[in-house]
Amino acid sequence: MADKQAIKRDRRVRSVQRMAWPAGWTAARVTREYGTWLSQRYRGLLAVETDSVGVVRFLIGGLKLCLLELTPTPFSEDAERCAFYITGGCLSRTVDPPGRLEFRIVESRDCVVASIHGFAPTLPWWLYACTQARAHLLVMRAFGRHLKRSSSK
Repeated sequence: MADKQAIKRDRRVRSVQRMAWPAGWTAARVTREYGTWLSQRYRGLLAVETDSVGVVRFLIGGLKLCLLELTPTPFSEDAERCAFYITGGCLSRTVDPPGRLEFRIVESRDCVVASIHGFAPTLPWWLYACTQARAHLLVMRAFGRHLKRSSSK
């Protein structure tokens, strides 16, 4: 309970979704697929770019305005886990410690867990809850359906 209160007090976000796991896929492959899928599904509106050191940027279409920037965490990638610090973008406040986005394979349950921990939105809380939080949930549900289709191939 104290954890929930601290998250609320600090205006942080925790979001956890469980999705179908395409057998044999690593967490890194799920992460790459997420970026590719986002760029294709929301073509013209959203682009996902990854630089040579693995920093991922979510950009508004033609404007190249960075919405979110993700930096790989140390030891962040193995077969079961791929994690990033949320380090920038106009939708994120700079906080210490930074929030994290993680994709984790839970083989025993045949699922992928996508989670956000400690994300600090720039939007006022009431506006975040009505807009960005809902958009995130819709996008993650759609990605979950995409993974489910991929796992049945």
